[in-house]
Amino acid sequence: MKQRNIRALTAPGAPYAMIEGDAPGAAFFANAPRSLAAFVGDAAAYGDRDFLVYEDERLSYGDVVARARALAIRFRDEMGLVKGDRVAIAMRNYPEWVIAFLASVSGGLVSVAFNGWWDRPQIERAIRQCDVKLVIADTERAALLADIGIPVLIRRDDRTAGDFSETAEAFAPPDIGPDDPACIIFTSGSEKFPKAVLSSHGAVVHAMLAFELNYFADNGYGCPTQWADDPGLRRAQDDRPGDTLLPIPLFHINGLLLGLIRALRGGKKIVLMRKWDAVKALDLIDREEIQLFPAVPTVSADLVAAARTAGRGLPSLRLIGGGGAARSTAQVEALAGLNPHAVGFSGWGMTETNALGTAIGGADYRARPRAAGRALPGVALRVVDDGGIVLPRGVAGELQVRTRALFECYVGDEEATAAAFADGWFRTGDIAVIDEDGFVSIVDRLKQIIIRGGENISCNDVQDAVGSHPMVREAVAIGVADERLGEEVGIVVAAVPGASLAESALRRFLDDRLSTHQRPRHILIVHGQLPRLAIGKIDRRACARMLEVYLTETRDAG
Repeated sequence: MKQRNIRALTAPGAPYAMIEGDAPGAAFFANAPRSLAAFVGDAAAYGDRDFLVYEDERLSYGDVVARARALAIRFRDEMGLVKGDRVAIAMRNYPEWVIAFLASVSGGLVSVAFNGWWDRPQIERAIRQCDVKLVIADTERAALLADIGIPVLIRRDDRTAGDFSETAEAFAPPDIGPDDPACIIFTSGSEKFPKAVLSSHGAVVHAMLAFELNYFADNGYGCPTQWADDPGLRRAQDDRPGDTLLPIPLFHINGLLLGLIRALRGGKKIVLMRKWDAVKALDLIDREEIQLFPAVPTVSADLVAAARTAGRGLPSLRLIGGGGAARSTAQVEALAGLNPHAVGFSGWGMTETNALGTAIGGADYRARPRAAGRALPGVALRVVDDGGIVLPRGVAGELQVRTRALFECYVGDEEATAAAFADGWFRTGDIAVIDEDGFVSIVDRLKQIIIRGGENISCNDVQDAVGSHPMVREAVAIGVADERLGEEVGIVVAAVPGASLAESALRRFLDDRLSTHQRPRHILIVHGQLPRLAIGKIDRRACARMLEVYLTETRDAG
């Protein structure tokens, strides 16, 4: 049924008509807007409808678009910025973040999203690397930017809104085409310094349309009469669940694309949080009748735990998203039981693919909780061995992808850009298996496989087994250097608050769940959550350091 709907929606004359390219994944949408500026212009039609909610502030679509247009004019007329110049945003998820981004892409500038957790040396490096002309910062980040060498526009602190209150109805944007650069997002992995990923307007637009197409196909749209005219398309977009509580930073591709840009396409409301607080989130979801909650697994686990403790079913929720890491089997089941209408979903994507890749939800997700789903429309996937030979279904290898949504380059790193591609395919660095039904399962990152005595051990398998213990809150598997075997399995475990978890009991629990070579040799049990990256994912490098210190102290004491 879904494939029939996709064929109907992508046929010539249909709203998501696609033109096939000359290679896998090269198809593009015939009716795609030329740029993100078109998304912003269309969103103005939602007028008085709520767009941004933050604490006691409430801004409509008309307010936000007018303020973004006024700021775009200031960029051009007062600050002398021209098409292609790069403007960095360094702030929490404030309304001004959204206004600054919309102003930049509407005015033909390149929006550079700085990680809100960076220190001054990291910010200085990113400014040089990306040739940033202006930084828009809140006071927390502005304190790190004294005498930074370029203008800094400060627009928010904890005491006063300091928002962009100027408005402008009339604004003539420059000619912006699909190949023009739109944004730079930094990768969220735990590399020593993340890569700066430059994407074009066309790539981001393509990703958004592919997500829309997938939703409509999943939900029974496809009959030509449903799309008889543009108002029909707008009605369908309006009916999509989309009022969103956004715990993901806007400087992360999921927050930007599946939070902000998705909202623009249907006049949806975004509720912003200064920082993640699961108990406060329960109140916001009920008060604002939130339908969509996109979150990494650690954050959605917090929400489910808080809802259970409070005895709240969150009846408005319809979609609980995931990504960034695999959920445990137990959490997938917990999501399904939150309320009768909520559908858990997840998927795989990267900053380099503008979050586009695979998706899975509902019954498929419950049946295959470890899977990342099937390829989304307009995405071609393959799995290859170390020599680049394409592997058959069911065999693990490196996942490679082709799609119109792929990034342009790693800014300032031509060598890394060249190394990232093989014959036009992007080398993801993820080890995956594609089964006979087309479901993709991410086995692990290439560099996160533990190789013990020549045997590859999936960190995900170890983590899933450990995480099924009722006293384990979360766990991360680490490869520990071993003179004889090359690596041994280490695990850092966070116990459930108040639980008394003994190492000996955990080892007995794992005896029936892991084979001998998979069982951890080194176990560190801690209280409180594990260290996090800025987007909420577990920081594997920090956990590895914790385990290294523990093992060193243990050896010294012995």
